[in-house]
Amino acid sequence: MEPLLLCCDAIPPRKIGARGSPATPAPPRSSQVIKGGRNLFPILPKALAGIKQIGVIGWGSQGPAQAQNFRESLEGSDIKVKVGLRPGSSSMKLAEAVGFTEANGTLGEMYSVISESDMVSVYLHLFIPLRQRPRLAPLVRPLFGGPDL
Repeated sequence: MEPLLLCCDAIPPRKIGARGSPATPAPPRSSQVIKGGRNLFPILPKALAGIKQIGVIGWGSQGPAQAQNFRESLEGSDIKVKVGLRPGSSSMKLAEAVGFTEANGTLGEMYSVISESDMVSVYLHLFIPLRQRPRLAPLVRPLFGGPDL
């Protein structure tokens, strides 16, 4: 089964008209906020039943916080959080500094991480996924949010 793709994008996707005509807003989406705190951490594995690995792709402004939040929130469960970056990325050292390493299996090349993860959360600049669409699309199926691949 291909991994789920979780796009964390606060801007709703827009449909672009033909030949540069004005974009039209996407239909409104509904969301649900569950209030609580650390007391709900023990039920996360149940909410993520069937997920063995979460891939966090990117280490820009949101990636570090999201990867560490997933890791801390799922501590003690069987769910692994693995960061995926481009080969030779300068962010590799930053990820390693907070404990994501190739040695412990929590850091790797982004396409490998995508293909081996059950759920993928992408934190890349908007245009990177668009350029990489031909390579990303066969690896994932969208879960919700963000533009369809």
